[in-house]
Amino acid sequence: MTLKEIQDVLERVLLQDAEMDRALYEWEMEEHLHDWTGSMVRDRDEYLFVVDVHMNSVTRQPSAAMLVLEPYGVISVNEAARDRMKVLWKDAYAPNMQKLIPYFAKQLKAGELPVHGVKTAPRSITSAKTKRSKRRH
Repeated sequence: MTLKEIQDVLERVLLQDAEMDRALYEWEMEEHLHDWTGSMVRDRDEYLFVVDVHMNSVTRQPSAAMLVLEPYGVISVNEAARDRMKVLWKDAYAPNMQKLIPYFAKQLKAGELPVHGVKTAPRSITSAKTKRSKRRH
């Protein structure tokens, strides 16, 4: 797949709520759950998410899968994962994904799975930074 094709698929599934492929999750992601859980714990991430895009060699149609892994083994797959990210990121979901999709596409094109652990700052810290940055402008 071209970089543009990968990016288009990611935009459809992550921003336009297109359907994802359970079989792709099972084929590409499921076997890594133990390793990713360990990584999330070691890095003290609040959650971890992964996306994948693949061209089906039989149908020649692209498919995508998504995983959100949370503490205590809570796993959300595909549409449920996308919905969970929307809850976790609230109004920042679409802007964040618009920024991240080009990076995801580059990683996928290079044969890498984009695996991202997420830490969030307490609201009091982010509010202080916002107030400070407003004063500088």
